[in-house]
Amino acid sequence: MKKVYLFLAILGISAPSFSQNLNVQIFDYNGNDVTNGVYAIPQLHPSAPTTDVKFVLKNISAADMDVKVRRNTLIMPAGYQNAICFGETCFPAESDTTGFEQLLTMNALDSSFKVTIFNNDNTTGDFSVVYYVYDINNPTQYVSVKVYFGNGLTASIGENTAESISVAAYPNPASGSVAIKHNLTSDGQLMITDITGKTLKSIRLNANSQSTQVDISDLRAGVYIYSIQSGSKRIISKKLVVR
Repeated sequence: MKKVYLFLAILGISAPSFSQNLNVQIFDYNGNDVTNGVYAIPQLHPSAPTTDVKFVLKNISAADMDVKVRRNTLIMPAGYQNAICFGETCFPAESDTTGFEQLLTMNALDSSFKVTIFNNDNTTGDFSVVYYVYDINNPTQYVSVKVYFGNGLTASIGENTAESISVAAYPNPASGSVAIKHNLTSDGQLMITDITGKTLKSIRLNANSQSTQVDISDLRAGVYIYSIQSGSKRIISKKLVVR
């Protein structure tokens, strides 16, 4: 059995843009603007081996653009997999970035962006994944949508399940160095990546020290993603601006 959440109709929609950087809007299957927002999967049953979640992109810039999609998995229990389809290609579940760019024509709608959730092991549990649509000619320009099921909108893991995990960068924007403050009760890992998903820094976080100073003098000015990771799970991701 395959459950497909279809986009209904947004032709002519006049919803305002919530784009922070890239002049692209993301709509869910109901035509709601979820640009830089969240989309909750209505239902996901262990008996359904695959679930497709479809989005529509609208280029609201003054020119055509080539874009890719990058994935950042925040919570994904063992047994679940997710894959990105874009254009005419569905990429392997192991791929965090679409291998080919997709042309978004100015003022046109593109309905080829789809996320497929695989659940062949009758898995239960919550998950949360962020998908970034970015300009291949300027990867610091992007919009995103967080897709989650259950309580996957917020993240918790291991010994931290009884509390809310928080992480923040000060200052932000930053230059030279940045302090990463957190409330972990067990050790973790800080990952700093660029928007294409390339890991630039990996730093151990000690639960006994809730503030870690990070040298970012070697990073070019731009937008990056910093995440707390425990094991194979990235449980919190936020944006870091380097000046």
